[in-house]
Amino acid sequence: MESSKPSIIMLQSAIGLILGYLTFLIIFRYAGVEAYGIFSFALSFGLLFSFIGDLGLNTAHIKMISSGKNRAEYNSAFFLLKISMTLIYIGVMLLSLYIWKIVLHRGFETRFELISILLLIPYFFSLPLIQGIRSFLTGTMEAAKLSIPSIVESLVRFLLIFIFSL
Repeated sequence: MESSKPSIIMLQSAIGLILGYLTFLIIFRYAGVEAYGIFSFALSFGLLFSFIGDLGLNTAHIKMISSGKNRAEYNSAFFLLKISMTLIYIGVMLLSLYIWKIVLHRGFETRFELISILLLIPYFFSLPLIQGIRSFLTGTMEAAKLSIPSIVESLVRFLLIFIFSL
């Protein structure tokens, strides 16, 4: 078990705040308020179904790991379940889009709303997996390593927004 290393945790928070600010600055400055609304809609739409990617599995994994159970056995089962649940989560999200567009013959206000939802699918796929890594590191009480997935997520999100805004 390692110490909490508060400087690394503070660095992770600072990087997340700075990159979050820069992300919104890029969206507002280069893409405009309408693009921010479309981005927010797409993000909210995907996160609406995010509970399917967890269903309490992260909490159960933290309990098993922190109680000193066999890590290798629980981790392999956990990540297999996590990937399966994440695929179901993406499937439900795509099924809801199919029902909305094809079955109900509804549309979106602009064509960019559907495109932005589809472009965010890799982010929606990675989100439950990142939460799974966080739950493992929480269970092992390795707080310094816990900040690594957050830093990587912030950097990747910022770079994708920057690339798509050009």
